[in-house]
Amino acid sequence: MPSLRLPALPNELPLLAYVASLPSLALGFYSLSNHDATRIVQLAVLLVTALAAMAVSIANPSGAQWRPSSAHCLVGLLALASIAMSPVPAMAWRETALMLGLAGTTWVVAGRLSVTSLAPARQAALLGSCLYAFVLAMLMLAPLVHRSPMDWSSLAVGYDNYRFFNHVQTVALPLLAIVALQPAAERHGRWMRAAAWFSMVVYWIFVFCSGARGTALGIAVAMVAACLVSGWRATAALQRTLVASALVGAAAYALVFVLLPATSLLPVGASAERSMPSLASDSSRLLLWHIAWDDILASPWLGIGPMHYAHFPNPKAAHPHNVYLQVAAEWGLPLLATLLALAGRALWRLGRAVRDAATGARDEGAGLLVACLAFLADGFVSGNFVMPVSQMWIVLCIAWAMAWHRMQGAADSARPPVSVAWPRAAAAVLLASQVWLVAQVWPEARDVKAHFEQVPRETAPNSRPSPRFWSDGWF
Repeated sequence: MPSLRLPALPNELPLLAYVASLPSLALGFYSLSNHDATRIVQLAVLLVTALAAMAVSIANPSGAQWRPSSAHCLVGLLALASIAMSPVPAMAWRETALMLGLAGTTWVVAGRLSVTSLAPARQAALLGSCLYAFVLAMLMLAPLVHRSPMDWSSLAVGYDNYRFFNHVQTVALPLLAIVALQPAAERHGRWMRAAAWFSMVVYWIFVFCSGARGTALGIAVAMVAACLVSGWRATAALQRTLVASALVGAAAYALVFVLLPATSLLPVGASAERSMPSLASDSSRLLLWHIAWDDILASPWLGIGPMHYAHFPNPKAAHPHNVYLQVAAEWGLPLLATLLALAGRALWRLGRAVRDAATGARDEGAGLLVACLAFLADGFVSGNFVMPVSQMWIVLCIAWAMAWHRMQGAADSARPPVSVAWPRAAAAVLLASQVWLVAQVWPEARDVKAHFEQVPRETAPNSRPSPRFWSDGWF
């Protein structure tokens, strides 16, 4: 009998479409909040990618060179133990399935990019950013034309909270710097560079007017760390591009939000968060961190259960605005230590590859290193690992970095061949988890309003909505 042959699906295209269309796509879901709409679209993308992974693993099993290491097995065992000990296993499995979907999409996209080209990743980052930057620019200019007051806090359309857009900016700005450094001689290179510069300047304007401390601090820390790991010579061009775009953005911000209002040419409806008291405020983070610390002390080895920070309502938030405390509180300190060791090793290898890369590829690697370090630093003070749009930008960034690292020949060629059973088993687990996840949340997604009416009755009356999985994340 002839062997089954399935087409090699372009697995990066669902992710490209997602990044390019959101959050504008969410604006069509009139009965849903933007957070809930983007979550539903995210689940659809993860399911489609899992189906593509299964198809490709059947058609070309030798093309997916993956097998679990001892660290991966340890993470899996600790996760299963944490789920088993959690008070509400169904919600723990929901969080685990979502994390599997994100990790699997990263693996699939990285594998596809590494055997084709990195161009789709650059196009996804540019297209998703440029479209949104154009919307922001129009919203900034419209009050100037009509002489109407500008409320900067309403500029982040498609997001329930402008901070959720700040999470995206932390990843997008270094990735845009990569596109801005691409050779002009490449196909559409000159236009892509101009679009990248336009997007960076508009994004920096919003960073300054919104007082995005996590974004600014994350990128600044990442630039210093990248210089320490890879050296100044390897990261100089990327860092100069980021600094230059920030300076141009600061000048444009001063013109639009300081000088024009001072001369009464542009009324401002809401003052920008640039005062020292607002910048120095912890925004209740200390309270949230204290709650997470108490959870760690209560169950340091296996945690209180995945997503279970949202199981015990508090007056502020369903996550601690610190991904490290969140993992330690919900999954346990051993799993956090294992994940940090894996991430540290991966970043070190990426940094070494950037230092040793050829001149043409070095800037791209430096941008990916800065982006990865930036969202990890931002994770100390924000919920960027919780929100669906920033989650997918992180997936794009990690997949792009993995593909770039492989294309530099940094993979260990001495490793023995991988059995076809591992890629197929991984694809099967990924697909099963996403099918289960969609089936599990479908009753809630079908009537989110009714679900939200039930949440306060089962958790805490009069508690304000707080996003986690859904925009009202308590359970």
